[in-house]
Amino acid sequence: MRRAPLLAVFAAALLAVAAWWFSHRATEIRIPRTQLRAQLGERFPVERTAFLLLHWRLEGPALTLLPQRQRVAIGIDARLLGFRLENGRRDLGGRIDLESGLRYDEARGALFLSDPILTRLSIDGLPAAHAQRAAESLRGLLDEALTRQPLLVLKPAAPAPGASRPRLRELRVEADAVVVRLVK
Repeated sequence: MRRAPLLAVFAAALLAVAAWWFSHRATEIRIPRTQLRAQLGERFPVERTAFLLLHWRLEGPALTLLPQRQRVAIGIDARLLGFRLENGRRDLGGRIDLESGLRYDEARGALFLSDPILTRLSIDGLPAAHAQRAAESLRGLLDEALTRQPLLVLKPAAPAPGASRPRLRELRVEADAVVVRLVK
């Protein structure tokens, strides 16, 4: 007779532990480098005018994961269209490189690029006197083109009615993927 209440208490405790474990279990989402590259590529080409004089065309982004710095490197083909030189206007082409962090927005369930830093500007034919102004114009353009819209919207399992949205536990850059761990 005393066994039944003891078993009931044990079963209730076991159910409580199982419910807690399932509610706090982390979901790991691995986003391969190829998927990130494809998502980034969908944003390009980008054409914008900066400082009323510099008309940029950015295209052909390449993305590399930097696990040692927990950042991503992005290389982009860049053209200054109709740039005024002493002997007239012409298009100048080259490449820009930048590094960016990643952030997860819990409310939107999305992964964003954050804090892009221009690491190299190499535009053939750009006079040295204009390099600083060109770099300044690119900073604003890159911020607008890369950080204001999600790189990827994640689709974790829908929470049960009344349950809270998944929260970020860990965001990690590995050699071949970005790993997002979410907990309910």
